[in-house]
Parts: sequence; structure tokens; C-alpha cells
Amino acid sequence: YFRLTAFGDAEKTKTAAEIRQDIEQYKRRHGRPAFMDAADVAAQSSPVTTAYAKVRDLTQERNEAQARKYQAMVEIEEWSERHPMRAKMAAIGLNKPDYLVERENAVKAANTALEALPAKIEQADKAYLQIRREETAKIKAQYQPQREWVANAERLAAERERIERAERLETAKRENDKRDPERERSRSRNFPRER
Repeated sequence: YFRLTAFGDAEKTKTAAEIRQDIEQYKRRHGRPAFMDAADVAAQSSPVTTAYAKVRDLTQERNEAQARKYQAMVEIEEWSERHPMRAKMAAIGLNKPDYLVERENAVKAANTALEALPAKIEQADKAYLQIRREETAKIKAQYQPQREWVANAERLAAERERIERAERLETAKRENDKRDPERERSRSRNFPRER
């Protein structure tokens, strides 16, 4: 296998296909996470998933508070439609039924939760993003040597492919010239050699 950062003379004689094969073996040996997008790997780490779960839970709590508020308001409206006279008395503060008081308290509790939750969600989201950035940076640093090795090997393979392609073209031209000597003479007349 190649040395980690530098390529020796022996590696320079390998074909592009052999170098690509070495790259695949190296990737298998070092595992898939080393060559995945660092942000994707970070998203699966425990600190990031925990931070994301907190954002998700707070968002769910907000959604549930909104649902409780809406449900209580619908129940108040329905009760008022079924009991118009009692609703008018309750509106001026006379003989408010317990059912109506319970629903109004549910609306107030939901409003209180809805006032506090956006700030908590924003704070948790900022913490999540910060943790994700930190984990991504850690993963990039952890796998940097492997990524550099692969990048160097891929550059070497691309260079070898370029050289091999040029050699194939040159060989094809020579073979063509052997089959057609007149072509070789005309080429040498059109392109005189420098002296």
C-alpha cells in the first residue's frame, strides 16, 4: 500500500487501475465514515442527536399547547352556542359554570406555555447548531489524514490515466504510420523537425 502522504517510486509505476484498486482497499480498511460527508456523520453522533431531540421535543410541546388552546376555545364556543343565556350571564361575571372556568383556565395555561416556548425552542436550536458544527469539525479533523491520502492517490491515478491515454494515442499513431508509410513522409514534410 501507499505511504500515507507521499508516494514512492514503486507506486509511480502502477497503472491507474491498480491505484484505483488500492484506493478502494484503503477505503474499505478505514471504514465508510472516513469518506462520508462530515456533516452527515456528525448528524448521527450522540451529542447531535440528543440536541436535536430537545429541539424536536420543545417543538412538539408547542404544537400540543396550540392544540390544547384551540380545543378549549372550540369547547367554549360550542358550550356558548348550546347555552346562550348562561353564556351571557357568564360573560358579565354572574354564575360562571365550572366547565367554562376549566376551559378558560386551559386557554390561559396554553397561552402561558406558548409565550415561553418560542424562546426555549430558539435557544435549543442554537445549541443544536453549535453542537453540530463542533462535531462536524471534530470529524473532519479525525479523518483528515485518510481523506488527504485518498485525494493524493486520486490525483496520482488521474495523472497516470492521462499518461496512459497519451501513450495509447502515441502507440496508435505509430501503428497507423507503420501501415501507411506515405502518411509518415507527408507528415514529416508538413512538420519539419527542428535542428
